[in-house]
Amino acid sequence: MNDLNIISELLDAPIAFNPSFARIVDNNLAAGILLSQLFYWAKVMNFNEFYKINEELQQECFLGRSEFENARKKILKTGVFTTIKKGIPCRTYYQINLNVLISLLSNLKYIKLDNQFTGNLHTSRLESSNQEYNKFSSQNVKNKQAIINNKEYSQNTTEITSDNTSDTPLPPKGGLD
Repeated sequence: MNDLNIISELLDAPIAFNPSFARIVDNNLAAGILLSQLFYWAKVMNFNEFYKINEELQQECFLGRSEFENARKKILKTGVFTTIKKGIPCRTYYQINLNVLISLLSNLKYIKLDNQFTGNLHTSRLESSNQEYNKFSSQNVKNKQAIINNKEYSQNTTEITSDNTSDTPLPPKGGLD
């Protein structure tokens, strides 16, 4: 067996990880990986109820037992998945709640839109930061004024324009340092 075959065999089943899933479970990486994997299985099963053995999920996600249990609790707490044990032998069945998932992902979209104006601040600081952004947007933008942490900073720039016909290079835009 050559090296390429070994690599192909070992890397044949990657897990698709979506960072948005980690965000909706309190930025927990293990829970985000597990949620990504559960979503994969839900999709494979046409979003119908499905069962997975906990040990299989642990191996698929490369999680230890306590790490898996903590991640699973975080996911169930969100309501994206519900579980029920049934059958002989007893198996854990998972059911995705797409309405909850869509709602949580929509909330992330609004937070992300707000963050583009606030410099990725934590959500608890969004309201006060948006007020600062509104102050900034109403200021004289020509002078590049900004309000950061209730302090005002400004940078006056002059633009150099000329019909420079000589070979003298112009200084970089924004002036000389």
